[in-house]
Amino acid sequence: MDSSIENKIFFFGFGYTAKYLYEIMKPNGWLGSASIRSRKNKTFREDKIEYFDFFEEQCKIEEQILSSKAVLISIPPSGKCDPVLEKYGEAFKEAGNLGWVGYLSSTSVYGNFNGKWVSEDTNPLPTTTLGQNRLFAERKWEKVADRYNLPIIRFRISGIYGPDRNPLERIKKRTQRIILKENQIFNRVHIDDLCKILYRSINSPRLGRVYNIADNEPSTSEEFISEAARLLSYSEPERVNISDANLSEMALSFYADSKRVSNKKIVKDLGYTFKYPSFKEGLKSLV
Repeated sequence: MDSSIENKIFFFGFGYTAKYLYEIMKPNGWLGSASIRSRKNKTFREDKIEYFDFFEEQCKIEEQILSSKAVLISIPPSGKCDPVLEKYGEAFKEAGNLGWVGYLSSTSVYGNFNGKWVSEDTNPLPTTTLGQNRLFAERKWEKVADRYNLPIIRFRISGIYGPDRNPLERIKKRTQRIILKENQIFNRVHIDDLCKILYRSINSPRLGRVYNIADNEPSTSEEFISEAARLLSYSEPERVNISDANLSEMALSFYADSKRVSNKKIVKDLGYTFKYPSFKEGLKSLV
């Protein structure tokens, strides 16, 4: 492989996860570039990374794909359409330079298992439109991997929390509620663990094709929020039954499935030990 591409990564989408990952990669000599929706967005000018307009700079983005060692895809599907594959799928045909392609999917592909454990060997049965679209996109990327012999790894990620993405500030503002639904189990991962797993995978790209990323301890929403309130020494937020919560359709979709997501495969394959094995350690680090 050409040494000039050894430490270059291209990000399709540069949101919460991609930015955190790049902060881990930069001190290790990696150079990054990323797609953005529009160059008019001024908030992207402070990250010390080269940006390209997803819609207007196709040739330049294709050049980035062909000159990078790694690509991270965090842009979600739009219905049954995957925007990256739709516009840039052909570029991957010639991308023999790539040593790692990470596609960020979701544990919503599994559907509802009434609190039982699921693993990568579990047959996905998504119950929500979001989960169905994610699975549809996954299978498209799987076909690309087979067709072009590319090291595309699908990561099924649980609920991400971390700095600026947690219930602590809402508890302080007294706007957080505890939504009650019987036997409802959620899975989470701290952004630091998520990105360190992704970075370790970049350095061991051909270990597997699909991985769950979740911490060691699934829990209820009540346990998560109550612990956050305890750490702040605040009274617990109001408890509301889901039938009385007036949630949006999108918010309700997060309560459609109950399952416990196993992380045993990625722990074994990557030899990874979680810095935040449960929400208790993770929330404590954010206080």
